[in-house]
Amino acid sequence: MHRLSRFRQQLYLRLLKPVGTNTETYRREFITNIMVASLSVIASLTFLLSIRYELFAADSMDVVSIVANAIFLSVLLVGWRLSRRGHYVVVASIIVSLLVLATLQLTLAYGFELPIALLLFALSIVVTGILLRTRAALITTGLLTLVLLVIAYAQVTKRLHPNLDWQDLGFQTEDAIGFTAILSIISIVSWLANREIDRALRRALRSEIDLEAERDGLEIKVLERTRELEETQLLRTMELQRFAEFGRLSANLLHEVANPLTAASLNLEQFTGRKSQVIEQARQNINHIERYVRAARKQLQHESSQIRFSVKTELEQITNLILPLARTNQVKINIRQTSNYWLYGDPVHFNQLLGNLLVNAIDAYEAVGESLGPKIIEVSVTADAKVVIITVKDWGTGISKLQLTKVFEQFYTTKSSTSRGMGIGLAMVKRFVEVDFSGSISVTSSAKAGTVFTLELKRDTTDDQRHFISKNKKVTID
Repeated sequence: MHRLSRFRQQLYLRLLKPVGTNTETYRREFITNIMVASLSVIASLTFLLSIRYELFAADSMDVVSIVANAIFLSVLLVGWRLSRRGHYVVVASIIVSLLVLATLQLTLAYGFELPIALLLFALSIVVTGILLRTRAALITTGLLTLVLLVIAYAQVTKRLHPNLDWQDLGFQTEDAIGFTAILSIISIVSWLANREIDRALRRALRSEIDLEAERDGLEIKVLERTRELEETQLLRTMELQRFAEFGRLSANLLHEVANPLTAASLNLEQFTGRKSQVIEQARQNINHIERYVRAARKQLQHESSQIRFSVKTELEQITNLILPLARTNQVKINIRQTSNYWLYGDPVHFNQLLGNLLVNAIDAYEAVGESLGPKIIEVSVTADAKVVIITVKDWGTGISKLQLTKVFEQFYTTKSSTSRGMGIGLAMVKRFVEVDFSGSISVTSSAKAGTVFTLELKRDTTDDQRHFISKNKKVTID
């Protein structure tokens, strides 16, 4: 049973399997292959029978009949080879042409009323419609009808004299065999065409069902996604309301803190005569906090002070302010700055953005153990003719590739503790860099190179240009 199944499969692959991928092409090519294979088998049997009949015939051998059968078989074999290579249209045209020629030959030889000729007319039309297009079937019908009318007219007017002896012989067994063969071919070809059409319709129906199911699933996904977006939007709105309330409370808090800070600063002024490093550091810190309070109040009032300031000075101030936090976390801050550079903008915003980056770098060492070596933050300041380049590097927990694309988004934080990270620090840093200093910020992170934030801020070269002009200016004394 298994061998028979393999034989049928091999027979299908070698003789009948179409090479076309299109559904319609596949159907027509499959039917063409079956017709060519069937006609080839019939022609082979006819050829062998004609040879046997002529060899044992009493009279002389009819070589013309054998040659005609051989040519017909050769044409079918060539057509089969062409069909197996995908040229089914050519083969279908050959089959239709052979049927039409056989029909015309019988009609001219034995008259237009020959029953088998009329059946061959019908077979030619059916095969043309199935193997070729519907338009080809209509054209073939019109031409065959015209030819049949012309032959009938010529026969009736005695201009054509076909052999009508078959009418005197009556109905023969050979006629029944011929009728049965032609009707069988018509039924088989029609059945094959309808079967392939039914398969195509079932595939289309299954595709439509799958499409409807996919559409329903997509609608469900859209609804779920819409609900998620609505929930996210609600959470964002609640966060914005929380920050708005926080801003209102901050304004009141700044107002209440300003007076005690002023009093504390005046009290420390009384100790200026005493040489104490702790008192001096406390006074500087209070002055720095006062600057933050004044800047925050201006920001709440939509005011900003744009001045020219020294990067080196501001960097030292912010480092001194963060130094106690760094010591508490056993983090060392190394600053590399070859020269002093100048920027134009709000120095408080510069302090805030740089302070955020340093605090984030300190927090990155929170989950790092002592076994990984010393905790170091490197701050490098360089410049070219147009920008000041500041890098802040740490070797802490690092940032994943997915997080790198979101770290500058509002309300997004990589910190596990919500009390430590609210997701606005780096977003604020990016805004200050781009708006206040016409610059850019980028970040990279890897296990070997660490996490590096790179700032490129527009450099202020006003004094450098003045110095260059005064140095090269010619002085004329009268």
